[in-house]
Amino acid sequence: MKNNKLSILQCPICENELNTHNKSSFKCARCNKIYPKKSGIPIILKNSKKSISFIKDKINENPTWYTDDQMTYNDSGPYKHHTKKRVDYLDSVFKKYNLLKKMQILDAGCGDGINLRFLTKIPDSIITGVDYNFIRMKRAQKNIGNKMNFVVGDLLEHVFKNSSFDMIFCSHVLEHITKDLEALKNFYRMLKPKGFLILGVPNEGAILWKLHYKYIQPKILKRIDHVNFYTDKSMIKKLQKAKFNILEIKHIGWGVPHTGIDEALRQYKFIDDLFAFMGNKLLKNQSTSLYFICQKA
Repeated sequence: MKNNKLSILQCPICENELNTHNKSSFKCARCNKIYPKKSGIPIILKNSKKSISFIKDKINENPTWYTDDQMTYNDSGPYKHHTKKRVDYLDSVFKKYNLLKKMQILDAGCGDGINLRFLTKIPDSIITGVDYNFIRMKRAQKNIGNKMNFVVGDLLEHVFKNSSFDMIFCSHVLEHITKDLEALKNFYRMLKPKGFLILGVPNEGAILWKLHYKYIQPKILKRIDHVNFYTDKSMIKKLQKAKFNILEIKHIGWGVPHTGIDEALRQYKFIDDLFAFMGNKLLKNQSTSLYFICQKA
């Protein structure tokens, strides 16, 4: 298998080795559970039927959120300048912590592959993208090509072996996961000793964004599907419970607490730059994005 991908996969039910069963599936060496491949992508889920049913229900409830092209919106949408600032910051992090080297990397909740594009720039690294949404995984495969490996899996399940990765990258995913602490503990398990977690979340527990969701645009919660609303302090507590050492915290961006107005303004670089200054320097507690650079003990 490309880049020895099978060596880090395991049966999420009994946590035993997976062997190639035939061209289109794997089989657990212990419990004999068979895991299929679809379009060349392994589907390593405890209960794939339940997961497929869950996704179908979510698509019926909110079709655009689960199926729209994330890449186009990221590159040419109203927040393109903000996402560029995120990438610039992450580039500086990779240099600061000497992460531009051969590593085993996991993009946890990779979606359409937005972040995989710059992760592929890390020389000679073996990169795996995992997501539970097969629609987005197939699109990521198309967007990125054969530069990496893809797995359909659940971030709460033990799809990968202990100490498999040098770095786990998870950007704006955790706010969608009800059992977020369980996911963080799973990240810790999957990291090698001294491995890095690069975690990005929206700063939606801040007063400004509480007003947004509670009073100004309460209906928008149904569209964005967020279940967790973090501040820097609340996330610090969760990361500490998961036993991570926090090396640094970065506040990025600022915005108007009304989506339509915010999009109309921040499509212009000079306004986004001004808002970024406010979020980074003047109103840190009200910034739009938070990044946590963490390390396993």
